[in-house]
Amino acid sequence: MTEREPYAGPTPSQGQGPVVAGACLATLLMLAGAAWLLLPNLLPARKQGNESAAIGSLKAIANAQTLFREGDKDQDGVLSYTGSLQQLGDAGPNHEALIDSVLAAGTKQGYHFSMGTGRHPQFEFWAKACPVIPRETGHRFFCTDMRGLVYFSQFDFPVSDTLDPDNLPPGVYILGR
Repeated sequence: MTEREPYAGPTPSQGQGPVVAGACLATLLMLAGAAWLLLPNLLPARKQGNESAAIGSLKAIANAQTLFREGDKDQDGVLSYTGSLQQLGDAGPNHEALIDSVLAAGTKQGYHFSMGTGRHPQFEFWAKACPVIPRETGHRFFCTDMRGLVYFSQFDFPVSDTLDPDNLPPGVYILGR
């Protein structure tokens, strides 16, 4: 048997290094180009997702308020709504939390949530969702009340009381109508 000669193919010093570097650079440029083309389409989708999540969170708040009131969760002997997201998110000795802790903290998926009671806490409450950064995390502002209707507007709601669905301020609409 004869002795084999060692492999004598090209070495990096013979021109392979620049070829590999060029291939890596070409791949990076293609990925950057794809991101540049896709990014503008992803931002509106994220805003729409944030808005859908805000609507769902307001519906969760409305349901939680009904459970809070009907179950007298504050145990004061009066069937009334609460003006506190934190109170809806607290688990008491005799009940579970009615909303998740993230929503109870007031900010979730690009929206800030606030809530209050009307002139008659036994019968009225409101909750609203405002984009954390208007036009970036969401375009629309949302609100709900004890009726469970969701209202929307392109501007912040001047909510200090509940809305009358038959006499809405200009630019405020009921979702789904």
